[in-house]
Amino acid sequence: MQYNNRRPCLAFSMLLSISVLAFAGCWSTTMVNGKKVSESHWNSSRDDVGGKASFALQCPREKLTFTLLDVHTGNIPPLAQSIGVNGCGKRVVYVRAYGAGWVANTTSR
Repeated sequence: MQYNNRRPCLAFSMLLSISVLAFAGCWSTTMVNGKKVSESHWNSSRDDVGGKASFALQCPREKLTFTLLDVHTGNIPPLAQSIGVNGCGKRVVYVRAYGAGWVANTTSR
């Protein structure tokens, strides 16, 4: 009788383990400026910030460089919280504002 009670528990444990491993595989991380961040979020954040920064700095997108300044580690995986952008002798910092997206925090000209 005890054997039969263990079997559903074992099956559930195996299913849970497989689900956790499969779900964890969806989150690849990368190191940017010594900070661990979600790779897909970093790429999409750079794309989002790049268009805004190109306009704000009056600088072509291909001349911009990006620096990950801060990471929100409360998320799994960690997400970019602030990004510095340099280009054409100017710089701007963007912060992620929940509900508003990426917002310029500072600029220098």
